[in-house]
Amino acid sequence: MASARAQLYRMFFVLKKSAAEGALQRWPGASRGLERFQQLFQRHSTRTVLDWVRVQSGLSRGMWIEIAIPGEGFLWRGEHEPEVQDAIHAVLTQGTVFYDVGAHVGTMSLGAANVVGEVGAFVSIVALCRLLPLDGKRRPDRSWYFLVLVLGCSALLASQTRNDLAAFLFGFGLIILTSKRIRLGLALAAATVPVMALAGLNSKIYDYLLRGQTENEITSLTGRMNWWGYAWQQFQHHPFTGLGAYAAGRFAILGKLGLDMGSLHSDYIETMVGTGLWGLVPLLAALIGTWWLLVRFVRDRSLTSLERQLAYESIGVLGVVTLHSFFNVEIVWQAPLAFLTVLGYAEFLRRKQKAAHAIQAEPVEFGVLATDFR
Repeated sequence: MASARAQLYRMFFVLKKSAAEGALQRWPGASRGLERFQQLFQRHSTRTVLDWVRVQSGLSRGMWIEIAIPGEGFLWRGEHEPEVQDAIHAVLTQGTVFYDVGAHVGTMSLGAANVVGEVGAFVSIVALCRLLPLDGKRRPDRSWYFLVLVLGCSALLASQTRNDLAAFLFGFGLIILTSKRIRLGLALAAATVPVMALAGLNSKIYDYLLRGQTENEITSLTGRMNWWGYAWQQFQHHPFTGLGAYAAGRFAILGKLGLDMGSLHSDYIETMVGTGLWGLVPLLAALIGTWWLLVRFVRDRSLTSLERQLAYESIGVLGVVTLHSFFNVEIVWQAPLAFLTVLGYAEFLRRKQKAAHAIQAEPVEFGVLATDFR
C-alpha cells in the first residue's frame, strides 16, 4: 500500500489535472496555487522515500513500480515519452526480444513483459508435447526438452502475466486429454495441492497472482469489464457496420472513457465493435474450423506419426492462443504468427487428405491381355 507521502503527491497531480480540465475554474489561479504548494512540499521534503505506486496509464498501466518520491513521482502517471510507448506497442509482438538499454526504473520493460511473456507459454507447451509424445515412445533428447521446459516456465513466471499462466495451464490440460494421460494429470494435481499446503505457498502464490491489485480490480479483470460493458452498448447501436476496424476500440470506446490504451484487450470485443457481425463470423469460422480439423487429424491413423505429433502440438499451441484471445488481441492484431502457423498446418493436412481421397476415387483402367492358345 502506498504511503501518505505518495498519496499526497498523487493528490497534487489529480487536482492539477482537474484544474486544467476546467473542474476548478470557479477558483481563479487554482492550478498556479497547487503548483506553488507542490514546489514548497518538494523543497521541504529533503528526504527521498522509495514507495510502491500503480501506473495509471500507458504501456505499463495497472502494474506496480517502486519509485522515489517526490523525484520520480511523474512515472506513476505513465504519460512520459508517449511517442516511445506508442512505437513499442505497435512494433513489439510475441516472441520479440526486448532490450531496455539504459533503463532507469524500467516502466518500458514492465510493459514489454506483458507483450513478450506469451513466448514462454508456447515454448513450454511444445517442450511438454515432446516430453509426452503422442505415440508414447521415449525420445533420446528428453534432457534437452526438459531444459527447454524449465527455461520456458522460468520466462513465463518472470513475466508475471496471469493471462499467459492461465493459457499455459489450459494448454497443459489439452495435452493430457489429447494424449490420454488422464492418470498422470490427476497424479500431478493430487501431488501439487498437499505440497503447496505443507510448504505454506498458498498465500505467496495468491500475492504473486494478485500483483498488488485489489480484489475489486481482479473481479473487474483490471478494468476490462467496464470497457467491455461500454463497448457492448456501442455495438448494439452499430451491430452490422461497426465503428471502424483497428480504430473503434481505441478512439470510440477507450477514448471516450478517458483511457489512453491501444485496444480493448479481447479479439472478439475488438472485432464486434470495429467491424460488427460481418467481421466476427469469419473470425469464429477460422478458429472453430481449425479446432475441428486438428482434433480430427490427431486421431486419424492414416496420417504418419510425425503428422499426428505435429497436430498434437498444434492443439496445445492453439489452446494457448484461444484462451489468450479472450483477454487480449491475439488473433486480429498485428501479425498473429502463432495462430496463422497452426491454421496453415491444419489446412495443409486437409488439402493433403483431400488430394489422397481424390486419387483413390479415380477409376483405374486395366488392359486385358488375351492369349490365343493353339
